[in-house]
Amino acid sequence: MNQEFLATPHSVRFTRYGLPGRGTLAFVHGFLDNSLVWHEVIVQMRSQDWQIIAVDLQGTGRSSISSAETLQSYADQTLAAIASVTTNPEAPLVVVGHSMGGAVAELVALHEPAGLAGLVLITPAVLSGYPLSEKQTAALRATALDRDPQAARTARTTMSTTLRPESLQVLIDAHLGTPAATALEQLAAWTGGHPEGERASSVRVPTLIMASDDTFFTYDLIRDGVVNRFHNAEMTRVSDAGHWPHVEQPAVVAAALDAFLAQNCC
Repeated sequence: MNQEFLATPHSVRFTRYGLPGRGTLAFVHGFLDNSLVWHEVIVQMRSQDWQIIAVDLQGTGRSSISSAETLQSYADQTLAAIASVTTNPEAPLVVVGHSMGGAVAELVALHEPAGLAGLVLITPAVLSGYPLSEKQTAALRATALDRDPQAARTARTTMSTTLRPESLQVLIDAHLGTPAATALEQLAAWTGGHPEGERASSVRVPTLIMASDDTFFTYDLIRDGVVNRFHNAEMTRVSDAGHWPHVEQPAVVAAALDAFLAQNCC
């Protein structure tokens, strides 16, 4: 599958795999990550007749902005990337988001872009926000600002279960490549949340929500704070994975995505 690095006219950067085909699959990364964290899942998927894009979320550059405005900006970036590669508005679209990107993906789905056929959330952040203690806030701010490779390694291994060395390096590189101001903006966004998360989701398309053995975004938290808000959601669990199931168990996640597409988009 060919891989291209592209940008919209408004400089939203994304990676595209494949060409327009049966439909479009759009991936949205999480806090301190980038589009490359999706690579192993994408290349292991058997649904090769889909056009796949993975967005690189950009900081807003605005110092006084609410968490809701930041999350909406990220959703708008994703919508712009999708629009830039859409050649057939009737072709199915499935949006996939991880962690903070899960909150963004739901906001994308709420806009009901043309062809929306499904939503997949992987260890998603709760859209209403995640209140932190002062100690947790201080620790996460320190992580966001730290540019020491060993500190980034420790932060990633602490929240994961099964990471191959090369996969760990992808996460470290993404962490170190996130500008400090953007990292703090992202932290404020997913902890502050969006008002849409305070009510039942109006997303009606089939939704797959994947939890794991993550000790931060736990199975119970995702069930109570995310799954229960949806009308048409299925929840599954990826074993032997921490916060990044798509990086730790890419073959399992790829197979789940293939099955979801086959069930809902054909």
